[in-house]
Amino acid sequence: MGGKARSLRMLYDAGFPVPPFRLLAPRHFALFEENGAPAPQTRAAIDEISAQLSCRRYAVRSSASLEDGADDSFAGIFATRLMVTPEALFDAVVHLYKNVRSEELMTYCRMRRIDPDGLRFSVVIQQMIEPSVSGVCFTANPDGSLHELVLVAAEGTGENVVAERGESCTSYIDRGAPEQAANELLAPHQVREIVSTALELEEIQKWYQDFEWCLDGGGALYVLQSRPITTIARHPLEIYDSANISESYHGITLPLTFSLTQKGYADNFRHLVRLLGRDPHGLESALGALAVHVEGRLYYKLSSWHRLLDELPILGGHAQRSLHHMIGSAAPTADAGSITAGELVTGAGFVARGFSLLLSHPARFRRYRRHMQRLLERHRGRTERCRRELIEEIGALSEDYSELACVPLLNDFFLMLFSYLLRQLLELKGSGQAAFVEMLSTDETSAGSAPLSSLRAIQDHLARHPASKEALERDIPVDRVPDTTLRDLLQRYLETHGWRHPDELKLEAADLREAPALLYRAILAPPRPRRKTAPKPAGALEPLLWLVQRLIQMREEGRVNRSRVIAALRKIVLEVGARLQEEGLIAHPRDVFFLTLDELAAHEPLFNRVTKRKEDFARYETRSPLERFAVRGPLEDDRIPQQHRQNGASPFEGHPSSPGRVTAKAVIITDPAEAKDVFGRIIVAPATDPGWILLISQAAGLVVEKGNLLSHAAIITRELGIPSIVGARGLSSHISDGALITIDGASGKIRVEDGQG
Repeated sequence: MGGKARSLRMLYDAGFPVPPFRLLAPRHFALFEENGAPAPQTRAAIDEISAQLSCRRYAVRSSASLEDGADDSFAGIFATRLMVTPEALFDAVVHLYKNVRSEELMTYCRMRRIDPDGLRFSVVIQQMIEPSVSGVCFTANPDGSLHELVLVAAEGTGENVVAERGESCTSYIDRGAPEQAANELLAPHQVREIVSTALELEEIQKWYQDFEWCLDGGGALYVLQSRPITTIARHPLEIYDSANISESYHGITLPLTFSLTQKGYADNFRHLVRLLGRDPHGLESALGALAVHVEGRLYYKLSSWHRLLDELPILGGHAQRSLHHMIGSAAPTADAGSITAGELVTGAGFVARGFSLLLSHPARFRRYRRHMQRLLERHRGRTERCRRELIEEIGALSEDYSELACVPLLNDFFLMLFSYLLRQLLELKGSGQAAFVEMLSTDETSAGSAPLSSLRAIQDHLARHPASKEALERDIPVDRVPDTTLRDLLQRYLETHGWRHPDELKLEAADLREAPALLYRAILAPPRPRRKTAPKPAGALEPLLWLVQRLIQMREEGRVNRSRVIAALRKIVLEVGARLQEEGLIAHPRDVFFLTLDELAAHEPLFNRVTKRKEDFARYETRSPLERFAVRGPLEDDRIPQQHRQNGASPFEGHPSSPGRVTAKAVIITDPAEAKDVFGRIIVAPATDPGWILLISQAAGLVVEKGNLLSHAAIITRELGIPSIVGARGLSSHISDGALITIDGASGKIRVEDGQG
């Protein structure tokens, strides 16, 4: 029968709108070959098919035994004749038979290692639909981008799509939002019908489909054929997501930071698994791939996180859903399900341990706080040591911190579960996300906002001595500031908070002690009054709300301590870089950031390795991988789906994260080090991290394209009373810098007021 005919029969039997067709069996091809000319039986069979179909026009297509298979498509290899009249039908079939041994077929078989003598051929004779529009719809991009469908439409027959004749239009459609798909040559309802049919075909065939379709003059949809996409590897599906991790590691992250981060995730969560009473044995592959490096950017590998959560009795899918709620990522498709009696029995010990850990958590966190202070004092130490000793110090500091880090990780685990529970209970009461945000808003300060108190002290001094502002306006180094009181205040700030800066978790990022210009601009900005936030009544949920708020406070303290450890490691790493330069192994101390942890102990020159990585990362700077994508098979450079084709939700709507409504000019910030005038404006940024505190404190509002309700930006803006929205994907590319916009932090809506979008 052949692959094409077999596929058409399956589609017809499944009830899809397939144009009527008949099959000219392989035996007629055998007769044709033996006689060297069409046999009488062949002509008779063609005449019989023509009489049965009785069409004004026919489509005549080949159907080979391996065609349209799971591994080999033979796409475009065999001849096709369209718009064939009844009188020309016999000649069209002869033409197909004469072309089945074409040079194109022989070349394809050689490349695919197929024996052409093993192929069997038949011919599909089908009613020709004279289309107004034809096209193809791939249920996954053949380049491997599984998040999107590709819809190609062209006026006239499908041949115009392949040959690029006439007007055509290609649409890239987000699988998560197919209802938002559009195509210039199709009406919205036609796009929806084609996409729905394509996804139904994929479900039936159990694989991504290359679906050919057409619309007749009346707009009726016909399925012409559907075959598997053979360019997508048949490997397990892997999903990569940067929704949460990009808050701490926005944009490009260099190899040394990544290797330290990846090791830190593995070590820290190994300790947490033990604290929860589970055995980490058998989890090493997941622990080692919690964070991955994709074209210079950090992503979570979700299957690794799910593997860890699967170790938690009873919680299972519920834990996965609470994880995705916390990190602001799309929830898993699998239903959390109900808890069985067996799970209750096996999980009883785990629940008891978890309850005990929750009761003792405040005391454990106080001990953690004391131990963190001792750890930082213990590793403050000398830097005038040899490279080997410095590398040993990096290892010791990392290991010491990993033993403590399980406490803030346990805190995050509790916050993940109880914030998810609070939100679910609010939904049961009929309250939406806005109510959840309002309840989290509080006047209490966190460790993350501590620098603002020191900042206000400096601003108070300048209010009394305005002439001293000149030194900051001229960017004079701190040790040369003539006002001794101001100099002391600045030095005290830098000693206490100098390591707080944008990208503070990246070893390669310069801190305020090296580049104080950001601090100067924050000081010179007019101080903004804090908005008092009235307590939000929670009724019966008050104890749960109190618990979530306390956990949020401890979460911020844990994040600050992590940044302090990174600052200590950065100082040691720069000394390692200086030693490598002295030994003639790298050209500049900062080249150390292009190495990995293992390479710090190298004894051979590293110039070529550093040069190659600099070239790679310069190329990565020009690319914009999607925040979330799925692949089958290994990750490969230049095959990672990019953002320019993303058709997601409206960029003028995100998740409400801090209530309030404000209208002001937008300032688009991609590099915080280059940010100038932000006071009284609405910051629009792809992502933020804890070090943005000085910029955020000056702003009238904040819109972040990434993030979630428990991200640092959301927490800080709620504390400061600054309206904010997170998850407004793509906004910065839809408005101009300086556009007047209104944001509503309670609804998540964004409006452009002056037409500059």
